[in-house]
Amino acid sequence: MKHDYISYYSTKPFVGFSELKEKLPTSVQKSMLQGEKYEHGIYVETSATDIIEKIDKIFKIGKKKEVAKLRHLEIDEGDIPHYTHFQINPKVLEHGRQLLFDLDRPKCHSETCPWGSGISSPITLKQGTIKHLGIAQIGRLCNDRKELVIPSELKTLFESEGVTGLEYEPCIHEGEYPTIDSEKTGSYLARIVPETYELADDIILKTHCKKHHIILNYDVFNIRTPKEAILNFDFQVIKKLKVGRKVYTYYKGRSIISRKVLELLLKHKISGLKPYGYILGHKFIPFIID
Repeated sequence: MKHDYISYYSTKPFVGFSELKEKLPTSVQKSMLQGEKYEHGIYVETSATDIIEKIDKIFKIGKKKEVAKLRHLEIDEGDIPHYTHFQINPKVLEHGRQLLFDLDRPKCHSETCPWGSGISSPITLKQGTIKHLGIAQIGRLCNDRKELVIPSELKTLFESEGVTGLEYEPCIHEGEYPTIDSEKTGSYLARIVPETYELADDIILKTHCKKHHIILNYDVFNIRTPKEAILNFDFQVIKKLKVGRKVYTYYKGRSIISRKVLELLLKHKISGLKPYGYILGHKFIPFIID
C-alpha cells in the first residue's frame, strides 16, 4: 500500500486549519481526505491534481507566503525496493536518564544557536539501557550533529556489510571498569558524518542565528532535495538549506539512510525503531528525491 498526499498549513500565527478550510468551497472540502486522522488538517491525495490546483489558486501558492504546502509519502514494506533512501525514527536516549556525558556549551551569544556545542567525553550508558539497546539516537537541546548509539553486534553487522557514513566511538557502561577499549566495549556512539543540502524557493525566518545562519523556527516553500545532493553514503544528514544565494544550517538536521541499511535493520529485527509515518504508522518512510 502506498499513501502519497499533500498537506497545507498556515504560516501566520493564530491561524489554524479550521480557518483555512473555511476559505475552501464545499466541493473542494468534500474531495479532501476524510476520516479521524485527517480532521485536523487539509490533506489531499497527490493524484487529485485538479483539486490541488484549485487549492493552490485559492491560497495563492507560489505567489504569497501565507500558506505552505508539503508532500508526504508512506509505503508498506513490499514497496521498499522501489525507493533508494529512507528516514527512520530511532528511540531517544536522554542525558541523565539513560546515559551520561560531558557537553561543551554553545559558544554563540544567541540563546538559540548550538554553534560550538558537542559531546566532549565518552558516553556512559546506564545499566537499564544496555540490555535492549537496539538502535537509538541521543537527545540533547544543543544538538547540531546526528548521533546514534548502537550495540557492538550492530556495528559488526554494519562493518561486515560495508555500511558507510558512520564514525564510531566506544561507550562506557555504568558500573563497569571505565575502559574505552574497542575490543571490550558492548556499545558505540555512531556519528553520522556526511552532510548534504536541500533547496527551497523561499523562507520565512522566525527564530534563527544571524551570525551563523542557523535556523530553528521557520517556514519554507517548495522544499525539495535534488538528485545531485544525495551523497554516495549509506548514512548522511540533510544539514544545509539553500534558498537562492543564501545558505542556512538546520538546528537539527534530518538523517537519511540507504535502502541497504533499512533492509538490514528490518531483516535482523533491530529494536528501537519508533513509528514514523503519520497515516500508515510504519517504522520508516521513503525519502522523496526531486
